[in-house]
Amino acid sequence: MATKEQLYAVEKDLVKFCNKNDKFFFELIKVLKKYEDGLYRSGYISKSFKDLFRILRRLEKHSENVQEDFLVEMNNDIRVLENEFWIEFVSFNALLDDHIHLHNGRGYTKVVDIIYKVGRLKEETNKI
Repeated sequence: MATKEQLYAVEKDLVKFCNKNDKFFFELIKVLKKYEDGLYRSGYISKSFKDLFRILRRLEKHSENVQEDFLVEMNNDIRVLENEFWIEFVSFNALLDDHIHLHNGRGYTKVVDIIYKVGRLKEETNKI
């Protein structure tokens, strides 16, 4: 389980990243929203998000999802992000490498929660 300090560090880095790369950040949120599933909305670990982050990070692991067309669509969405926002994409992957450690509780689901939170905060700040 991640400590409050670890989660705060993730949030702090994501806020900095979002402030510098808001266009990429909001496009990323659109992709995440597209692949939300019932497991995530129920508070469980999402197999879709596991696959999405494995594609994003280019990890060579077997998919949790058995639908090949679903994985192809995810891959296409990630490649669009990568092609349109190359520098931001690489920076985001570096940030993930610093903070996603599956064995100490800072996994994909927590990071997605924090990404959504930072996105909401940024939207509110932009309204002011």
